[in-house]
Amino acid sequence: AFVIPWFAHRADRNTGRRLTDRSRTLRVRWLDTLVGLTELTVFGATATQKGKLSRDNDELLREQRHQHTIIGLVQTLGRLVAGMGLWLALWFGVGATGESQIEPAQLTTMVLVVWTAFEILLPMTSTFLDLSRSRAAAERLSEILDAEPEAPQPDHPVPIPESRELAIEGVSYAYELHGEDARNALEGLTLSIPERSKVAILGPTGSGKSTLLSLLLRFRDPRAGRITIGGVDLRDLKD
Repeated sequence: AFVIPWFAHRADRNTGRRLTDRSRTLRVRWLDTLVGLTELTVFGATATQKGKLSRDNDELLREQRHQHTIIGLVQTLGRLVAGMGLWLALWFGVGATGESQIEPAQLTTMVLVVWTAFEILLPMTSTFLDLSRSRAAAERLSEILDAEPEAPQPDHPVPIPESRELAIEGVSYAYELHGEDARNALEGLTLSIPERSKVAILGPTGSGKSTLLSLLLRFRDPRAGRITIGGVDLRDLKD
C-alpha cells in the first residue's frame, strides 16, 4: 500500500509538469487573442491565431488524457492490492482462529486494521499526482521572483535635472519572441521635445506608440540608443 502513492508520483511527475506548461500556454494564447482581436482582424491573422489556439488546446487535452489514464491505472491497482490484502488477512486470520491462535475478536480487529490502512493510504495517490503540478507552478513563481528587471536601478543614481527637455536619440527596441523572428517595434527613433511643449504621437496599430510610452516610463530600456531628460540618461535616474 505504501508503494502505490510513490508509484503514482513516479509515473506522473513529468506529465504534471507538461500539463502545467500546456495550461499556461493556452491561457496566455487566449488572453493575447482577446486583447488583440481588433489587430488580428485588421491584419487578417484570425485564421492563423485560431490554428495556434486549436494546437495548444489539442496538446493540453492530450496531456490531460495521459494523466487521467495514469489516475485510472493507479486507482485500479490500489483497489486490487486492497482487495488482495483483505483476502490475505481473512485467509491467515481464519486459519489462525481455527487453530485457536487468535480470538475471533482479534480477527475482526485485524481485518479492520488492514482495510483502514488502505482507506488512509489510497487517497494519498491523488496528492502525489498533484505534487508535480504544484512543484512546476512553484518553480515558475520562483523564476518570476528571481528574474532580473528589464530596467534595473542604477548603482549610482544622479539627481533629477532642472531642465525637462526630453531627447530620444537613435532608440531601437525589439520584443523577445519564442520560436519566432524578433522584429523591431522601434528602430533608430530620434526626437527632441522642448520643455513645456506638447507633442502628439500618432500612428497605426503596431507602429510602436505603446512601446515608446513604456520606454519613456522606463518599464523597459532601449536595446540601442538612449532617452535623456535635461541631458541625463533615464537609466542614470532612480525611479
